Amino acid sequence: WWFHAKGIPGSHVIVKSEGQELPDRTFEEAGRLAAYYSKGRDAEKVEIDYIQKKQVKKTPGGKPGFVIYHTNYSLLIDPDIRNIQQVKKLASNVGLCDGYVKSGTFALPGIGSGT
Repeated sequence: WWFHAKGIPGSHVIVKSEGQELPDRTFEEAGRLAAYYSKGRDAEKVEIDYIQKKQVKKTPGGKPGFVIYHTNYSLLIDPDIRNIQQVKKLASNVGLCDGYVKSGTFALPGIGSGT
């Protein structure tokens, strides 16, 4: 699954499901991460688009980071990540720089599942 703040610059979040159905909590946590690592971080709520990753396409000749997708889902969520336990551990592994992921991607193996 692919998550990104709607209409706001920021990092996207990838959740690898390996064909398994993800719990609602995973969608909420991925949405919070996408909101937090976007320019909407200080907003009370941020609209997050999410869709299966295979539905996200780069445009030929498009700007770096620009993608298109159709028939997405959306959620409105607060950008508070204090209760996501794995964030601190992951942040050191993916190389956060001034609150943003250097690579522009947070790839998480089913966060929230099993916790």
